[in-house]
Amino acid sequence: MNKSRGSVFKRHHKWAFRFSYRDNNGQRRYKMCQGFDTKQLADKYLTQALAAIDEGRGMNAAKISLVDYLRSWCDLYERAGRVKSSTVSASRSHIEAYIVPMLGGNSDRPLLLGKLTREMIERFYADLHQRGRRGVNGDVGGALSAKTVRNIAGTLHRALHDAVKRGYLTFNPSDEIDLPRWDRRDLNVYDAHQFARFLQVAIDHDDYMYPMWRLVIATGIRRGELLGLRWRDVDLVEATITISQTRITDGSAMKMGTPKTRAGRRTIAIDDGTVIALAHLLNLQTAAADTLGKALSELVAADIDGRPISRHTLLDRFHAATARAGLPKCRLHDLRHSAAADALARGVPVHIVAGRLGHANPSVTLNVYAAFLPRPDRDAANAGGLVIDQLMTQSKTRTDSAPRTESAPKNRHKTTPADTRQITKPNQINDATIRAHSPLVGRQGIEPWTCGLKVRRSTN
Repeated sequence: MNKSRGSVFKRHHKWAFRFSYRDNNGQRRYKMCQGFDTKQLADKYLTQALAAIDEGRGMNAAKISLVDYLRSWCDLYERAGRVKSSTVSASRSHIEAYIVPMLGGNSDRPLLLGKLTREMIERFYADLHQRGRRGVNGDVGGALSAKTVRNIAGTLHRALHDAVKRGYLTFNPSDEIDLPRWDRRDLNVYDAHQFARFLQVAIDHDDYMYPMWRLVIATGIRRGELLGLRWRDVDLVEATITISQTRITDGSAMKMGTPKTRAGRRTIAIDDGTVIALAHLLNLQTAAADTLGKALSELVAADIDGRPISRHTLLDRFHAATARAGLPKCRLHDLRHSAAADALARGVPVHIVAGRLGHANPSVTLNVYAAFLPRPDRDAANAGGLVIDQLMTQSKTRTDSAPRTESAPKNRHKTTPADTRQITKPNQINDATIRAHSPLVGRQGIEPWTCGLKVRRSTN
């Protein structure tokens, strides 16, 4: 590699580099790339570009448009089978809804892959953040959220990274570009009393969905896990459910998939009240299937006629149930957050909560729900204050008992001020008032919804 073929220089308050090379026909070509924040970064990518050219890579970028490359990349991305179908669907949506119309040029003059620059990508991200939202008819709407912009940027970066690996580009022009700052939004959770009201109103209105609402609150399972739960995954004798598949959205279709992570494949214990509610639901579905002359649906989240409940139907019914209970509107996923926050506040060990939620690492659980640990924080503050007070008392005792020296004259006219130390009052709040309650309805004074069913446990 002869690095003298290229140079790094400053251009428009940014750093840039240019280099020359000979194409497959022996003609000399020149390329410039700019928009780097530091000289070291520009020099790094100049070195990569020259190395790629010397290895014969990056020669085909002028022969394919950005749009054609992205579409073929997405097809190969799907056929490779390394990611979930929902991920491929999201990537395809990012390409067709945002990248193609805003970055791909037009049909008369499509942007070639090799002509894509950092400046174009930076401008694209800024436009997305300011006016990237698309209306129903494809017209430009308002600003996109920082999270959505970052998701689109992730798709573009992955595609360009693969373009480098396949020899279309000498380096990835989307590397190390600053993205809009995204802060995780505050969680909207229900407390134990709201749990109880929500479920009691569901019982009072004979809500067919009550067993499903209770299952989510008792276990914190995800929406897709609820939709994909099968009756053969429910053990009413041992009081457990096993999460082994999910029902996901792929475009307009619903498909079965695997849990989000390996830790998502798990078996969760359920309480007696939830067992009884699920048993009642199973009886209803079995009786309806016999009446209609149909086979029982294998899914728990099925309507009385056996048809699977769609994602949109589930959300519509959930919002109707919360409105009947007079509760603030929230997402169904917020019930999962509520269950996790309640369990942690009750002192359930974090690794147990992480296992029930299907988190791969307890640190994920703490990162998401640390704000809902008021008791450990208060205990730490009180314990620290107690230690400080004890040390101050010990220090004063030693000072009072130490022999006085006459090295300095005393001011006999100076009076000693009265002891004005403030005595901290003991915490008047009863421990029960700050202890988060169990999300299980039976502990809120609600009568079990037995419906005449008796569940017998195994004695093995």
